[in-house]
This record gives sequence, structure tokens and C-alpha cells, in this order.
Amino acid sequence: MATTTNRSDLNSQASAAAAHLGGPAIRWISTIGVATLVFAEVEATAAALCWSLQGILGLPDTIALGMFSILFLAGVWATLWFAMRNWHVEKRLERGLEIDDPQWSVMAYMKRRSDPA
Repeated sequence: MATTTNRSDLNSQASAAAAHLGGPAIRWISTIGVATLVFAEVEATAAALCWSLQGILGLPDTIALGMFSILFLAGVWATLWFAMRNWHVEKRLERGLEIDDPQWSVMAYMKRRSDPA
């Protein structure tokens, strides 16, 4: 026979576990780690893509620099989004709430700063 677990039991266990996590310090460490990882990966990919396209297609330096600048801005946006999403999710988990669906705008998470969750 399979054991069944009540959803409210899982929520109470999650709330109890969240109470022991350390609060804002863990949230800061987690957010900085996620932001650093995303920035490094996106920018490394952007640099490799620009460099390889310049070598394969023989693009002038100015076009390659322009491509890298655009991809750099995309990396900054991705870094901000992931950091703000991580902060939001960690805050919800600390309060024992479930993770909500992601909003694909950075501004959506900036507006939520006044929200309780």
C-alpha cells in the first residue's frame, strides 16, 4: 500500500523548514549567487558567439562590438530578472507560500516590493 500525504501536512512541514533557514541573509546569498552565475554564463556565451561569428563571417570589429553590446544588455536584463525572481521566490518560501508563475517583466517584480508576498 502506498502512503498518502495530506497537502496541509506538506505545507506545515515546508513552513517549519522555512523558519530555520535564516531569513534575509540566506536570501541575499542566494540572490547574489544566482545573479553572478547568470551574468557569467550569459556574457561568456555572448563573447563566444560574437568572437566566433566574427571569425567565421569575417565581420568588422565595429559590428562585432555592436553585437556584443546588444548581447551585454540582454545579459544585464537576464541577471536582473533572475535576481529579482529569486528574491521573490525565496520570500514566498520563507512565508510558507507556494511558488507562483513567473512574470517575464523586471518591472513586475519591482512593483511587487510593496506586496506582502
